[in-house]
Amino acid sequence: MPEGQEVIYYASGKTKASILAQPQMDTIKSKGYDVLVLTDDIDEFMIMVLNEYDGRKIKEEKKSLLDTMKEALGDKVKDVCLSKRLTDSPVCLVSGDGLSFEMERVMNQMPMGNEVKADKILEINPHHEIFKAIESVYEKDLDSVGKYAELLYSQALLIEGMKLDDPIKFSNLMCELMIKSSK
Repeated sequence: MPEGQEVIYYASGKTKASILAQPQMDTIKSKGYDVLVLTDDIDEFMIMVLNEYDGRKIKEEKKSLLDTMKEALGDKVKDVCLSKRLTDSPVCLVSGDGLSFEMERVMNQMPMGNEVKADKILEINPHHEIFKAIESVYEKDLDSVGKYAELLYSQALLIEGMKLDDPIKFSNLMCELMIKSSK
């Protein structure tokens, strides 16, 4: 690895060419850093198990985008991560360890007085076109990433059958982003 590279970066995709053409690779390539290119499904699973090699942490190059989305969503989610389970759907919401969404619903119907909340983790399908779109937004218009994160989070809530905190805000945001993308 080149001098100055503290972690082992990796990126996954269908082909080496498509991975190296991703916009988020520009920064890594400009620094001359090495990147593990993963093209088989099992590769990413092995990276999750491995976590480090030769004393160096293994880091996914999409981490900064996911961290930006998590920061934008604030305390609405415990984490934002790439999904290993989604194949067709763009996003899903999963509960963290402990309380499930169904248990949250049941417990909140009881007259206990205290509202309980399950940890929410927003998972994004890295192979879906929506992820490619948000990567592009991240590269070109960083200030809008939070709006897209909010839209994806709301979509995941709806898919789960949960209520939106502010349906009018969701509707306005959806219209805003659709108008912006048409210009």
